[in-house]
Amino acid sequence: LPDLPFAYTLSVLVGPDTPAGTLLADAPALTRLHLAHCKRLTPAGLRAFAARPKLVELALGGDEMTDAAGDAVAAVRTLEDVSLAGAYPDRLTDRAIAPLGRLPRLRRLTVREGDYTDAGLDALAAAAALEELTVQGCPRV
Repeated sequence: LPDLPFAYTLSVLVGPDTPAGTLLADAPALTRLHLAHCKRLTPAGLRAFAARPKLVELALGGDEMTDAAGDAVAAVRTLEDVSLAGAYPDRLTDRAIAPLGRLPRLRRLTVREGDYTDAGLDALAAAAALEELTVQGCPRV
């Protein structure tokens, strides 16, 4: 992606052998990133997103998503819109969404297919800018 310094939105559907973090190396102007069905997307790979100073929207989903994703996403302090979807409901729990309450600019949050509870959602009360919360496929809420 070195030829995308002008890119504002990027939606990626990558194969199982493509590390998602390597896609971002040369796209400093990126403001919106959608990564879906990225089989190798891990919390460690998400740490590359923290270096994106203009990133305001992040949509994630992948087989390797775990609760550690919440801390990695919360490190991207510029985020306003976050969508977090787990491929397996038991891998994302309240520990994944609690750190998102620390995002100072978070306005919209969508969580899908996770083992979340009301207690986990209560942790989002710290997100003073939160205007919209969407919860889907979370049977314990």
